Amino acid sequence: MANTVLEVGNGVFILAVVWIAALVVGAMLLRASGSSKFAVIPVFLLALIITLVLVFFPRSPEIPPAFNEIEIVDTLFIGRYVLLAVCAPKGGPLLRWCGTDKHVSCHSFWAVTRALSF
Repeated sequence: MANTVLEVGNGVFILAVVWIAALVVGAMLLRASGSSKFAVIPVFLLALIITLVLVFFPRSPEIPPAFNEIEIVDTLFIGRYVLLAVCAPKGGPLLRWCGTDKHVSCHSFWAVTRALSF
């Protein structure tokens, strides 16, 4: 609820105004003479309809939406593994960077993998 006064929303104040106006108009109509006394019924039915609409069709949710955590997405995932697949099998240029000139071993494979995972 974005607009609140004393921890209640706008709907509570609208309901208060509607029912106060219905009571005032109803009191004035009851003091009238003749068949105008029966006009009190539609006034209170209108106030009841407005109340039911505001209660059963609220504009904002009762519970504020939960805070969504930021999701970190690895956009270079495919590119790193393509580079790893190209450079790792036969001792490509990254093997010298890892510190060995010998054949590819499991150790150098994991070293290249660690080097590419920022």
